[in-house]
Amino acid sequence: EVLWSEQVPLTVRAEPEESLEKAVDLIEQALELSREKGLICRGICAAWAGLVNHQAGRLEYGPTSGWADITLKSDWEERFQVPVYVENEAHAAAIGVHHFGSRPGVKNMMYLSLGLGLGAGFFVEGGLCRGTLGFAGQVGHTRFADNGITCGCGQVGCWVTEIGAAAVHRKLLAAGVSNLTGAPASVEWLSDVKGLAESGDRAVLEVLNAVARQLGSGCARLVQTFNPSMVIIGGLLAELMHYTESTIHATMLAESMPCMSDAIELVVSESREDHLRGCLATVYDAIMNNPVLPSSS
Repeated sequence: EVLWSEQVPLTVRAEPEESLEKAVDLIEQALELSREKGLICRGICAAWAGLVNHQAGRLEYGPTSGWADITLKSDWEERFQVPVYVENEAHAAAIGVHHFGSRPGVKNMMYLSLGLGLGAGFFVEGGLCRGTLGFAGQVGHTRFADNGITCGCGQVGCWVTEIGAAAVHRKLLAAGVSNLTGAPASVEWLSDVKGLAESGDRAVLEVLNAVARQLGSGCARLVQTFNPSMVIIGGLLAELMHYTESTIHATMLAESMPCMSDAIELVVSESREDHLRGCLATVYDAIMNNPVLPSSS
């Protein structure tokens, strides 16, 4: 049961202090409401896009935000006096689906968070794959195309430069789709594109299907690496990928070995809160794995 939910807009490329203060304001509102209801806060979890040091609770580098070396865990634990957990956004989304999705507990799963950036969370044999430093899943920054476009990570031709929000915006403009609201990074234009897709706009659907083929092609490479039984497309752009789900699926199957892809279930997430549910699950798991027991007298 969700007792309270709120969101505030962040300024594109805002300084971290400005954005974090807005987050702190929301946390304080939630804590005040919990006190009024007689509830106890057992923990706080924040999900960030980028290279997140899960153990230290620090964002090492965010290619989309441009932030680097931002420590959160120790500062917030001192401020709020509760345990604080910090996750990569795509990892959190994968955790959320693993707990609360249509098939909770699926052992081998791949979650792609597609928005301004592109990250992934992989469950392998029931456990989240973090990697040596906890940075596993930065699939958007693998070389994908000889397009000459410099990515936010500093490399050229990354997968995200072909299927991320800025890429979709660029391709729509090139196809003659004009009058999109706001700048590419603001993603206000997503509602415009959704409306055009629903009305059957040919240019928009052609662009989305072209992006879907590149998405399916990249998914095929990951399928052959991780051999999942379920592939989930989530993130801000998932609402546009609903119109091209069959294209994604067909491309992924065509470019994967048959014996690996035949039984894969492809799901385009209908929730924009997978990462938030993952934050909830992270705190819940911490409590269940290390419960606070009453002291003996």
